[in-house]
Amino acid sequence: MLTKNLVSVRVGRKRIHPNYLDPEEERYLDLAKKLISFFQSQIGRRKREIEEDLPFVHGNQFPPLLTKGIIKILWDLCIFQEIESFSPMEARLELFRLSSQAWQEGKWQGKKLLETFAAQRELSLQTVQENLYCDLKEETVLKEFPAISPRDLICRYNTALAQGILIHSRKLEVHFEGSRAELRLLFRYLKFFRLLYQLKNLGEGRFSMILEGPAHLFHQSTKYGLQMANFFLALLKLTHFKITAEVLWGKNKKPKDFEVSTSKYFKSHLKDPNYWTPPELVAFYQGFLQLDSSWQIQENREVLELSSQFVRIPDFIFLLKERKLNKEDAPPPKSLKKYFLEVFGYWNLRSFRAILPKLDESPLLLALPE
Repeated sequence: MLTKNLVSVRVGRKRIHPNYLDPEEERYLDLAKKLISFFQSQIGRRKREIEEDLPFVHGNQFPPLLTKGIIKILWDLCIFQEIESFSPMEARLELFRLSSQAWQEGKWQGKKLLETFAAQRELSLQTVQENLYCDLKEETVLKEFPAISPRDLICRYNTALAQGILIHSRKLEVHFEGSRAELRLLFRYLKFFRLLYQLKNLGEGRFSMILEGPAHLFHQSTKYGLQMANFFLALLKLTHFKITAEVLWGKNKKPKDFEVSTSKYFKSHLKDPNYWTPPELVAFYQGFLQLDSSWQIQENREVLELSSQFVRIPDFIFLLKERKLNKEDAPPPKSLKKYFLEVFGYWNLRSFRAILPKLDESPLLLALPE
């Protein structure tokens, strides 16, 4: 994702227009190819050394904001390692101690101290000199750079550009459609990112959704904004989508409109959420398992329609355990064999108020904070 100082846009009276790059245009592909080739050749070098040589690769043929944005994406792809010849923090403390002692005795010689320290640890003088500050970010060594095509890099830049705008959203309205498999995956992402949503089923695989942005929150707004921007990557996996966002932009945070929809300009690199569960839900689940209850709890994978249009994705399902019945026992009513539970935190009480009118004769239970 691009930070705000790298987001290249044209700001109109009412709208924000990102300066996307055409992933088919040769001059952008040539720039991407040069930069990818450069990073691939830098494995084993320190970050500061790579930074020193970067200006000679891209030159000044393109606007600085553009090249800095693409380079930011490339840095994010890099995998660095710290050199573990010794602990640099412990080494510095020991050298400072030896240096202070030598100074008090009138025997201080910088190079001699380094040689003595290196000999004590069976290291070369060069290794000590090179790695004494290897715990600093600029001294880390590039260990790995994943393969990426020039076209994918341009698409990833465009995607990060859109995310850099969406992170400042006050509200998003999304219309989308897709196959059952695509929609099932999208709903998993929706739960994974813990977003405030109102979801409506429009029929025939079409949905509309309103997402409330971080401007509505009093706490963790930065974290929530990141979650919303990352959800854009999930939408890219759909057959079709369109986002209409209200964004707070500029120093004065003036409301602006921003639209983005399915396009060849974007590509998602989001990994499978793998059903990550927030710690508070894990604690609730484990606590319920300790109870001697006739109900069985399961993590929910279903979409629950509270009405013909109003849809929720609860956190848990409660199923009444099967038991042998005596002749005099009446069988449990079918209406009580299955319930859903959705847990609400302080951050999504607004969604709770929207659900209340839909709960009549619904199998959905709500859990609220004290």
